[in-house]
Amino acid sequence: AYGDKILSQPNDLLAVEYARAVLSYSSKIELLPIKRIGAGYKESELNSSYPSATAVRKGLKEKTIHLFQDKLPEQVFISLQDYADTDEKLDLLERYALLSKNTEKIRLTPDCTEGLENGLKRAATEQENIVSTLTSARYTSSRIRRILLQNLLSITAEDVKTALSSPLYLRLLAAKKNSPILSLIGESDYPILVSGLDEEKLSPAQRKISEKDAFAQEIYTLLTGKKPNKQIFY
Repeated sequence: AYGDKILSQPNDLLAVEYARAVLSYSSKIELLPIKRIGAGYKESELNSSYPSATAVRKGLKEKTIHLFQDKLPEQVFISLQDYADTDEKLDLLERYALLSKNTEKIRLTPDCTEGLENGLKRAATEQENIVSTLTSARYTSSRIRRILLQNLLSITAEDVKTALSSPLYLRLLAAKKNSPILSLIGESDYPILVSGLDEEKLSPAQRKISEKDAFAQEIYTLLTGKKPNKQIFY
C-alpha cells in the first residue's frame, strides 16, 4: 500500500509526524513537502552527489572529509574543518552521569521505561560501548543515545511535559543591525532573549527550560573547547 511505502523510510516517517503535529496545531501553516534526493538516510558510502549525514560523519571520523568538498555547500565544508571528535569525552560524561545517580533518578528520564534504567546502570560499569550493549529490537540505538544525553543534562519527563504545555521563549541568535525583525521584539507574544538581562522576563517554567539550555551549552563548550559566539548583531 502507498501508506506503507511512506512509513518505510525514517525521513518520511518524521515528515508525517511533523505534518500531523502542524495540522493538529494550526490550519494556517502551509506545508511544503520536499522530496529527498541523493543518498539514503543511513547510506554510509560516498557514492552520491548528495551524500547522507551518516556518510559525512563517517568522513569526519576517518579524516576523509576532503573527498566531500565538491559535494557540500562551500560554507558547510568550511565549518566542518573545525570538527572535533568528542565521542570518547561524551561517553565518559554520560557514564559518570549514570554512576552518579540511582536507578530511581535515571528512571525519570524520558523514554526510560521497562526497567531500562537497570541495564543502563550496569552498562556504565562495563568496558563495552553502552549503545552497542543495549541496542536491540526493542530499544533502538537512537533511543539509547537520546536517553544517555537527556540523563547527562538531567532532563526529566516532567521537564518535557512542562516545555510542551507552557508558552516558552524565543532566543535571538543573530541579526543585522538594521533588520526589520528587531522592530518586532516588543510585539512578540513570547519573551525574546537578546541579552542576559532578558532572563528576568521569564516565568518560573520558562526560566527552568532556559537553564537547561545554558547547561547544554556549557557541556558543549567543555567537550569541544569552543565558546559560543557572543556577537548577536552584525
